Amino acid sequence: EEKVLETFDKDRGDWTSLQGTESAYSAEHEGALQVSIRQKNSGVQWIGAQDFSGWDKLKFDIHGVGKPKTITLLVADADGRTYRSWYQRIASGPNVLEYSLRCFASAVPEQEKTNVLNLKRIKKLQLTIENLPADESVNFFLDNVRLSRGPEPRVQSEQPKEVKPVVSVPGNV
Repeated sequence: EEKVLETFDKDRGDWTSLQGTESAYSAEHEGALQVSIRQKNSGVQWIGAQDFSGWDKLKFDIHGVGKPKTITLLVADADGRTYRSWYQRIASGPNVLEYSLRCFASAVPEQEKTNVLNLKRIKKLQLTIENLPADESVNFFLDNVRLSRGPEPRVQSEQPKEVKPVVSVPGNV
């Protein structure tokens, strides 16, 4: 089961650009947010109020353009607590980034419980590129921001075909 948070079908939704980033609605790319990052530690963010409780994963469809790159997700709740997930790699072409919400709501044992996010009060999502050389830029299309729960749908695969040897020699069958 999935709950769509943003599809960018008609506009950029509630996503804004951070300094050093340009973003715009792209009708040419099937209604996605076109993002162009020109400086490190920059990207796009959503600020609002959302209840993520009862869901298992946060997912983003990202169509990478150019060289592979790494992206960082920052999530914050209304109480000011944050969770950062570093280094999800996005390749050129279609990618689905998945983040376990259990990680957002679990404290690292040696840390205090104050680092645990309140999933009922998510306030901010931020996607950034942290390590960007000064002479480079990063471009991608963001689409279908969603929550999911339950088992993933299984893809029905074809039955394996019988493989026959090219040459039939006694002893190789």
